[in-house]
Amino acid sequence: FMFEDEAIWRLCAEIFAYDPAPALARITAPVLGLLGAADKVNPPEESLAAFRVAVREDLLEVEVFPEGDHRLQHGDPPRFVDGYLDRIASFMREAALAH
Repeated sequence: FMFEDEAIWRLCAEIFAYDPAPALARITAPVLGLLGAADKVNPPEESLAAFRVAVREDLLEVEVFPEGDHRLQHGDPPRFVDGYLDRIASFMREAALAH
């Protein structure tokens, strides 16, 4: 059983304690935040609030996919929500054209 390993528990504690705000605040490139409205791991409202506080408004684009879970998937078997991969591709094209 993997959770009997104390190193795994230490890693989990470090992950849960990590505050991404300082790293996000240092970003100077465009940021695309893709969130799933059905995410039970990181509620999208909290993630969106964190992005808006830490990332410059002119650099931030956010999209919330209504059916998306934490991995932006839905269905059985799980598959990416409609529009997810297209959104990434369009963001990358726009960023490449801007520079």
